[in-house]
Amino acid sequence: MKKLFLVDISSFIFRAYYAIRPLSTKNGIPTNAVYGVSTMMLKLMKDHNPDHLIVCKDREGKGIRHEIFPEYKANRSAPPEDLVPQFELIDEFIKKYPFNAVDCKGYEADDIIATLVKKYKGQKDLEIYIVSSDKDLMQLLDKNVFLFDTMKNKVLKEKDVEAKFGVGPDKVIDVQALCGDSTDNIPGVAGVGPKTAAKLVNEFGDLQGVLDNADQVKGKMGEKLQNGKDDAILSEKLVRLYDDLKLELDWEELEQPQKDQPALNEFFQKVEFTKLIEGDTPKSNANSKVKVADFVLIDSLQKLKGIASNIKVTKPKVLAFDTETDSIDSLNCNLVGISLCYDKKTAYYIPIGHNNSENLKLDDVKELLGPHFTNPELPKIAQNAKYDLNVLSQYGFEVTPIQDDTLISSYLVDPSGKHNLDFLADKYLGYQTTAYSDTVEKGKTFADVDLATATKYAAEDAWVCLMLNKEIQKDLKENELTKVYSQIEMPLVPVLAKMEQNGVLIDVPFLEKLEAEFSKRLDELENNIYGLAGEEFNINSPKQLSVILFEKLELPVIKKTKTGFSTDVRVLTELADQHDLPKFLLEYRSLSKLQSTYVIQLKNILNPKTGRIHSNFNQAIVATGRLSSTEPNLQNIPIKTEEGKKIRQAFIANKGSKIFSADYSQIELRLLAEFTKDPALVDAYKTDKDIHATTAANIFGINIDDVDSTQRNIGKTINFGVMYGQSAFGLAQQLKIPNGEAKHFIDEFYRTFSKVKDYKETILEEAREKGYVSTYMGRKRYLPDLNSKNKLSKQNAERVAFNTVFQGSAADLIKKAMVDIDNWMMSEKLESKMIMQVHDELIFEVVEAEQELLSKKVPELMEKAFKLSIPLKVSSSYGENWAQAH
Repeated sequence: MKKLFLVDISSFIFRAYYAIRPLSTKNGIPTNAVYGVSTMMLKLMKDHNPDHLIVCKDREGKGIRHEIFPEYKANRSAPPEDLVPQFELIDEFIKKYPFNAVDCKGYEADDIIATLVKKYKGQKDLEIYIVSSDKDLMQLLDKNVFLFDTMKNKVLKEKDVEAKFGVGPDKVIDVQALCGDSTDNIPGVAGVGPKTAAKLVNEFGDLQGVLDNADQVKGKMGEKLQNGKDDAILSEKLVRLYDDLKLELDWEELEQPQKDQPALNEFFQKVEFTKLIEGDTPKSNANSKVKVADFVLIDSLQKLKGIASNIKVTKPKVLAFDTETDSIDSLNCNLVGISLCYDKKTAYYIPIGHNNSENLKLDDVKELLGPHFTNPELPKIAQNAKYDLNVLSQYGFEVTPIQDDTLISSYLVDPSGKHNLDFLADKYLGYQTTAYSDTVEKGKTFADVDLATATKYAAEDAWVCLMLNKEIQKDLKENELTKVYSQIEMPLVPVLAKMEQNGVLIDVPFLEKLEAEFSKRLDELENNIYGLAGEEFNINSPKQLSVILFEKLELPVIKKTKTGFSTDVRVLTELADQHDLPKFLLEYRSLSKLQSTYVIQLKNILNPKTGRIHSNFNQAIVATGRLSSTEPNLQNIPIKTEEGKKIRQAFIANKGSKIFSADYSQIELRLLAEFTKDPALVDAYKTDKDIHATTAANIFGINIDDVDSTQRNIGKTINFGVMYGQSAFGLAQQLKIPNGEAKHFIDEFYRTFSKVKDYKETILEEAREKGYVSTYMGRKRYLPDLNSKNKLSKQNAERVAFNTVFQGSAADLIKKAMVDIDNWMMSEKLESKMIMQVHDELIFEVVEAEQELLSKKVPELMEKAFKLSIPLKVSSSYGENWAQAH
């Protein structure tokens, strides 16, 4: 059968707006509803490919129902301010696809749908799908007319109407007229609900039958019906859909045309929905803000000498450089070429490792360009310089000084945005770069690209980087970010590169033993789980687990999801108090994840050249400024569990060296004391009191010396909970106490440390006004939801804002310490190495002769990284492995 889809676009728009977090273009135009409608419509077409489709739209302004009842929809508020400008963009998307669309003056989309249903429902071999979540449209359903709710992926048929309304489709209007609709301000009969309305309609046949027999209905209900006759008649006029509109549409016009992908791509580029762009995107630099440079291939020793000489003679202000490789693994790849640019007119590409092409000799490139790469008077700039430093280090190149990195500067300007070169070129220069996918054939590498194509791609990258840098530097200055950029982020780039190059030695035999130990325990847990369940099942299947827990064992349902009953960590944790099976499941999940993520993975990612792992330290991902790491994610190794400690035992030092760990103590709480100047907090840290015990003593009203370990842990939880903006409900869940008690604890915290609350209110007030919060070094995090009308979004933004001040400042602090320590180690020409950074901890591999020196100097430099009135404290120790040192 053919399918006709009638799309109630208003239903899509409002559901999309409230379901998707706020989005906007680089120019500040809101787009979350546009994105939602676009993706929903694209999915609709992909999944169902209807033969005929029409988008049914409401028309702005009052209509015929307002003439009948001026207060119709009077209680509806105006659309949110950031939704209004999106209506026009949604119309543009509809036209670009293109979809057939219609509206009608004085009438609503529902009336258009009713008219089209009436017109075509008798047509043979045709199914009509009303695409909407509006229950009012259920009055239109019959054997070939369905209501399709795409958000729930649910199709409602004629038989489903009775389950919803208690009557068939032909009596829905009668029920609605009796019970009214508060959403649309349709009065109905006061005191009559949907169930009563359905009962009355079934008893008396229809609305008129109910009203005619109102005097036969006993008690107060009869009085309500008699008193509400006029309202019921009025309501019936309002809920009845107009199905006789004069729509200038022919059947052929409802046929869905083919998707216009180029037009859609153009639209998606405009609204910055890059993920939705498909196929080849038309690229034009006709409107670019910059004049394209010449891209020159350096394919002879004579040309290379010419470049080297030209740099020496012209003495450029900066040198932009980039590397091309055959892999994204910067420490296990082959160098294919180097590109350079030092003026806006010309960029160069030097081939070194292309297949089936003439390459320059590496030794010649090093001899002629090496002095320029190390020239202290010639600053270098790059996009993601850490990657290039790692690559070149494997070939004996040293590059210094690195003055600018467009990835890092972009990240500081917009921590939550995109920072890849293609995106930045479009954003700042209006320039469309050459795509990698257009340059390198699938299944091949850059080493297989011919030199002419490679030159265009690679030299362009260096030139774009040079041009971009000027523009982003303006943003840095305008946003007062030059301090954190020049004093912390840029000096940190070569430090992180060295850490990645250093890597850390792994005890492989120990890991193999640990893998066997974990496997044995997982088998035991599996048997325990099957024994308690009374059968074998897929432990990793939430659906099968749900059946075991809630149907077979009849444990209480804690949380429902769209697909059934939740079996997430919070649910299992709560159920673990009532049954052993959830307890074993939690241990199984945790151990299984550690086994796959670390025990097995650590062996898989060992560098074959070095026998070490070289974690990637990501500088431009976390919005607070914190470093993250991948391959492996060092931050996620559990700190407190025995399993986590065992994994840390696998991180070892070379013979004659030891692992040295230096860890900040309570850094964020110390910063809280510094920033708030709260007398009680300041006194606690200046007199070296136990801050967690102090909090516990105050909330329990006891002497600090009488605080036991359980009370101290509660104090610790409260301290960090308040800092992270935890609600009383969240604290109650964590401590497993009543909400009232949790609220009392939080109130006592603020009573004890009263300046904290004052400071928090000041921070949030300023943030709402400015739109961002700042760290100690001036790092900014923008939080548009601080002024959101959505209560949950606003509360979440407030929690993030307050926490960012401390997390971001702590990130600044440890980064500054890393730079200071690296400078000191270089000045002393030490053999020892900084190898890892995890949370507030720095880890070193220290040779025996330097152990005493580092144990004294590293904590000293960490404690003096910022000049604060609150003393910073660092704990440090040595060990044969990371677990012992930590």
